[in-house]
Amino acid sequence: MREISSGPFINQETVTAVLDHPDYSRYSELVDQVADLLSKKLDATSGFEEFTQAQETELNELTAELGKLSETIRNDTGCKDGELIAINNNRYQS
Repeated sequence: MREISSGPFINQETVTAVLDHPDYSRYSELVDQVADLLSKKLDATSGFEEFTQAQETELNELTAELGKLSETIRNDTGCKDGELIAINNNRYQS
């Protein structure tokens, strides 16, 4: 059984359902990819790096896929969006 290590109370069954969901691994990967691209885009606005049209297109595509996976996981597990984010931010240990 998985234990809550910190953070707001989330039903233990919800935590387990999210972590065991077949799309969770891809969701977690997409969060990292989108965060990386957003960081690069922010650097570009500061003049530190160039953000290409290809990167913008990739960001849009990944964000759309992330939204769909988030909705699927939330619908399948009954968790709220904030709960899904908290679980993915490693506030819960497996």
